[in-house]
Amino acid sequence: MLNIIEHGTWARYVPNVLPPEAPAGAMFCKRESDGQDWYEYVHGGAVFAPNAITATVDIDGRVQAVTREADRLFPQSCLLIEILGDNETGDVQAAYGGKLYDPVAGTLSTFTPPAVVPESCTKLGLKRAFEELGMWQQIKAAIAADPEAQEEWDLCIEVRRSDRIVQRMIAELQFATEQVDDLLIRANQLV
Repeated sequence: MLNIIEHGTWARYVPNVLPPEAPAGAMFCKRESDGQDWYEYVHGGAVFAPNAITATVDIDGRVQAVTREADRLFPQSCLLIEILGDNETGDVQAAYGGKLYDPVAGTLSTFTPPAVVPESCTKLGLKRAFEELGMWQQIKAAIAADPEAQEEWDLCIEVRRSDRIVQRMIAELQFATEQVDDLLIRANQLV
């Protein structure tokens, strides 16, 4: 089982006095909670467990850079975590990069990107999606009751979310935004 230790959120800064050994253009980072300098932290002794995996986590909770050599990281604008309990994985970047970190549960999970919601679909796909929901007869009656809507429906091949006919259908069914998103996604799958 993995054990995750947080080492704080880090921010870039410019020291008042540059260390004499610092190369031109050197960048510096400090921990936001206590001002601890990153270089001093990572080179200051036994901060990380032997063979530990260290990783940066962005503001959205996505694991970014992952390594077993903490001094190779620069945790600017990131949370730094240490992952203990995995001594076997060779390519830690491939294994943990892109994962989603939950700081409350202290767990890592696979990140699933949200579905891309299309802004349009074919008329046939929309009809099939409404049929699947058992709502096509209701929509068909609403269209037939409005001559302009009927003409628009008869002449279109593709419908857009912003089209008057789609807005009329949404109003007829009192759909929430998420329901419209799901409808358009499904309509595009049914063609």
